[in-house]
Amino acid sequence: MDAGSRKALKGLARTRSRAEMKALFKTIRAETDATLLAAIAPPKKARPRRTDFAGDIAARLAVIHGPASDKADALIGVLEETHGPIDIAAGGLAPVIRKLAKRFGERDVMAATDALLKRLESMGSMREKVK
Repeated sequence: MDAGSRKALKGLARTRSRAEMKALFKTIRAETDATLLAAIAPPKKARPRRTDFAGDIAARLAVIHGPASDKADALIGVLEETHGPIDIAAGGLAPVIRKLAKRFGERDVMAATDALLKRLESMGSMREKVK
């Protein structure tokens, strides 16, 4: 037995009785290495669930009739008013929202979405009128 193993056993023996040590040795002999290592491993922290922020914003902008690239341009336009020129090319709506959220934060993108919807609502009805 090497010195490290002997030191670990002495450390265990200081806080446990002889009967407890025998029971521990019996358990170690009966279990597999994988089971023993899993038992002493620290619990894994649960990863926080990522919400689909881009999907939520896209759903809110769904009331605007038109292509996704026009909605993305409008959202970029609202953010440009407060943050200056933005060099993100408008393409699909969800990728643009993700880029904007990464650059400016979800709070600013949400505020820009609210401002865009309020602006469009103040201009008139967003529903298409049929003659």
